Amino acid sequence: GDKPRRAARVANKTLVSFVERNIPSLNSIQDAIHMLIAALADAQLAIIDGPEETWMGGKTTANIGVLLEVDQAWVEGNIINEVNDIQTEEFHNTIVPSRWVFACANIGDCKVLHFSKDTKTVFDITAISRSNYLDPTDPGGRLGPYKGLWPDTRNLAAFWIPVQEGDIIASMSDGVHDNLDPQIQGLSPSTFGSDAADWDSAPKDWVVATKQSYLRHFSEYLIGGDTFTPQHIKDVMITHCARNTERSREYLSTNPSNRTPGSYADYPGKLDHASFCCFRVGEMNEKTRLNPSVNITTSHIGFSMKDRPCIPKKKSIDDVIAMVKEDLTRFAVRKAQCQDTSKPEPFPISVITKEPAGGIRKRIRSVRHSEISMLSPLRSAQILKKKNFSGKP
Repeated sequence: GDKPRRAARVANKTLVSFVERNIPSLNSIQDAIHMLIAALADAQLAIIDGPEETWMGGKTTANIGVLLEVDQAWVEGNIINEVNDIQTEEFHNTIVPSRWVFACANIGDCKVLHFSKDTKTVFDITAISRSNYLDPTDPGGRLGPYKGLWPDTRNLAAFWIPVQEGDIIASMSDGVHDNLDPQIQGLSPSTFGSDAADWDSAPKDWVVATKQSYLRHFSEYLIGGDTFTPQHIKDVMITHCARNTERSREYLSTNPSNRTPGSYADYPGKLDHASFCCFRVGEMNEKTRLNPSVNITTSHIGFSMKDRPCIPKKKSIDDVIAMVKEDLTRFAVRKAQCQDTSKPEPFPISVITKEPAGGIRKRIRSVRHSEISMLSPLRSAQILKKKNFSGKP
């Protein structure tokens, strides 16, 4: 409608303007997180500005992110101080210092994916933002008047992740990532080995684990292994959305006054606005602008990658389903182990009660290589305590 469209345009303009004004003053990643949250607050004020907008204004979801260059001198100095403490069994949990860090703040159902150029794997940076995996109509939060002047902040969150030169970051609306959902693609829980009759009757933690795992592996399947550019990733994602919704669109084009009949199995896909923004990590110059492709190389870092193998170039949907089942098997084992020892379940992770990590190994720990890597992104505001770990815009 007109009001949500107006709210989205106001938010977009305000967010970009706020970041452009404040990014030169950043000295740390935590500064960046604070700036991004403040940008969302500024956008909220802009949306409700005026008597009509206060009570009748539109609402919009929003995601804003920045790519930061890390101060390598400080990182290297602190690693030298702690190198003697690194234990062999912990080494796979220790991140190799990166030159780049991506930070973002999110409210609503936008999603940001990280595509690794070395492992060709996909990581959902904003995985914990979706509060209801069974109801795609609930965004979980939004800017605009919700309770009086206040926005709906149920899933307001900020994230950061170290990234490598040549990696690709993609931000997308729910019109894109909902079509990566197995339920919306028409698959049933039985496809993944569940006895549940439908998604509504399946255990909630199993549903969340299945959908997050499927999104990652299915995205890896879509991008393939030959071409790794922002243009390619954008093209395959949008093309998939068009194909996934084809049957529903054909029905509605001939029956414009009707709703789509039947289930997702009969009419798969979610019809929604599909917005997709994709960029390559690294400095932009004339060469990279004209030729944005990067070399695909294998990582030779000393820690084990057995939990996240480099996917083969040729892959089928059956392979995707098999990998999701493997993830679910590991999830069930870890869940049982945690219950046996009276520890919190490995998923969903409690980001509210998580103790702040200390030391550089823990503060910049790679969640993708940790024991609960399959399902547990960390909310950055919980673990960033020292302002010395700086980023330069």
